[in-house]
This record gives sequence, structure tokens and C-alpha cells, in this order.
Amino acid sequence: MFPPPGGGPGSLSQVGPPKNGPFMPEDNKKCALFCSKQPTQHSQAQDAFTLYWGQHLHYAFRPLPLIHKTLQKIRQDAATLIFITPYWQRQVWFPFLQRLQPEDQGHILHPKLDTLVLIAWMLKGEPLLPLCTPGLLIPNPSGFYYDDKWTSRVCSTKKFPTPPNVTKCLRGKVVYMFGDSTLRQWWLYLDEFVPSLKRIDLHVPPLIGPLLAIDPENNYLVQWRVHGRPLRTYGKPLVADVHYMANDIDGIGGGPQMVIVFTIWAHFTHLPVDMYIRRVQIIRRAVVDLLQRSPQTTVIIKSANTGFKGLDFNEWQSLQLDIILRRMFSGIQVAIIDTWQMTSCHYLPEDIHPARIIIQNEIDILLSLICPR
Repeated sequence: MFPPPGGGPGSLSQVGPPKNGPFMPEDNKKCALFCSKQPTQHSQAQDAFTLYWGQHLHYAFRPLPLIHKTLQKIRQDAATLIFITPYWQRQVWFPFLQRLQPEDQGHILHPKLDTLVLIAWMLKGEPLLPLCTPGLLIPNPSGFYYDDKWTSRVCSTKKFPTPPNVTKCLRGKVVYMFGDSTLRQWWLYLDEFVPSLKRIDLHVPPLIGPLLAIDPENNYLVQWRVHGRPLRTYGKPLVADVHYMANDIDGIGGGPQMVIVFTIWAHFTHLPVDMYIRRVQIIRRAVVDLLQRSPQTTVIIKSANTGFKGLDFNEWQSLQLDIILRRMFSGIQVAIIDTWQMTSCHYLPEDIHPARIIIQNEIDILLSLICPR
């Protein structure tokens, strides 16, 4: 369908010339400031997505596969941009594009119409979601996947695609993880992904822990330990090796550099729910005491995830425990990462231990909560 006549009350000429072209090579630049894939003396950067777009009026004519990512960046940085796109109403990104167009702005046909019907849109990013901090309410749905990237509807999450991004966030932090094997996946991911993070062999059972990794150059550590009994499939560990999570939390002083991450559900699905409620009450009391003596401590809860199925347990039981956990920690300054929806709506087959791409998205939210700015 051909687009309606352009123009409207907000002609593009009224906003003045753009100052930055995020995706223009030097021999085709339209603005004084520009980014180029090929490094040049005058370009700002090679990757425009690494820059902040909220300062100037921008002009962009993106490759077609990157249109949706560009729209996400406009919203994230609350940027103002003249954006050249085809008029493709059936594309998944088209409604998103229209929502970013202010009511007082129109659009015009691009003068180069040899092969495509191109439209110049004046777009302005929507107000940002709040920073990722404890205590935020979780909407339903809490987010969605696009191109294997989770977009949260809870807060303004960031991506940490390289080890230096992770290291910069965790520098100076002490991260304690308490939970089951689904949380151990987070520790293993960081241990494998960040080369400067060195594993310390404490000669303990790997399914019990503690598993410890430190980065002496950047002064941070990440530790995982099982949450305590009951344990379904962990053999016969020594009594001294199995600590109850609440006792360990009681022994932590807290502070602005301290991060507590925990989950507890999978090993309780075959037991009466009263036992689970009593255990969560004890953990809740320990967390409340920790936040009272050190309110700057960051406490993050990983929810249950889908894929836990067997003869004597199923996802219905997991969901009931997850609902109990969320309600018992409501009203407390803790953050909950909704891994239930992150695993249930991904196209990969459900597994109690999700695939690496899902773990990567979960880690992005974890780090966004640790480093919201």
C-alpha cells in the first residue's frame, strides 16, 4: 500500500538540520558528526549503538535488518531522529515505528524512489523505563524476545555482550549466589565468559560448593553455594559442606558493594508446601535483617523457571512455589528476575537447565540490576 500524503502539521524542515549521522561513511556523510563502519580520522565511532543518542537531532538510513534495533535505541536513549525506512506496514517493526512518531510531526516521501517507496520519519523516543532497581513491580508479560534478545517491560535493561562490559560492572563487587543448579548456571556462565575471572579450587563437591571465582586485577569475586537441604540428587555430601542459606546471609555484613543472589524452589516440589513456606519465612527474616543493618546491599531473587518435569513433580508445582516466593517477598526492597517467562516463551525446547542464549539474557538483567546506571 502506498503511504498517505506526507507532511502534516510537523514538517521535517521545522526542526532544523540534523547534527549527527549515526550510520554514514565519510564519503557519504550528511552531517558534521557521523559514525562509520570503517575507522576514519573524523568519525565518532565504528558502532553507533555504543554511543548515547539523546543529545542531538540525528539522521539515519539504516540497513534493513537493523531497523528494529535502531528503533529500540531511539526509545532507550529518548533520542530524536530523522529516520529513512521503506513503507512496509506488515513488518513487525512498523507499529513500533509509528508509536515513536509524535502527534505533531508528519512524514515526507524520500526523493530517491527508484526501487523502494521510502519515507522520512521524524521520531522521538518514548520516556525511558525506570532504572533497574529493587522493589519494581513486574507487569504481565514482563518482557518479550526479539532476535534472541530479551526486552524487559520492568526496567531499562542493558546488554553486556563482551567480557570488558561484565568486568566494568562487577569491578569492586562481592557477589554471593545461593541456590540450586539453575543458579549455578549463572556462575558457570560468568566463569567461562570472562577470561580474567579465575576459578579457585576449594576441593569441594562441585554440586554443593562453594564454587569461587575471583578477578584480582579488578578486585571482585563471584561465589555460588547450594541453598541447603533438602537436596534431591546431590549424593551424600558431608554435613559440614551443606550450609543453610539463611545462616550464611545472617553472617554477611552487607554494604554498597555486596550483592546477594538466590533462588529456592526445585528441590521442594516433591514436599508438602508447608515446609517450603517455613523455609522461605526464615530466609525472608534473614534478608529483612540484612537490609535493616545495611540498606545499600543489593538483593536479587531468581524466580523458578519452566522445564522441570518428572513422575513426581511438574511445572504446576513449580509455579505454585514461585507464586508463594514472590508474594512473601512483596513489599521488600529486593529485585526479582522473572526467569519463568524468560524460559516459557523462548522457542527452544523447555529444559530445567536453559540453553546458553537464555542464560545470557538472564545475566544481562542481573548485571543491569547490579549496575543500573
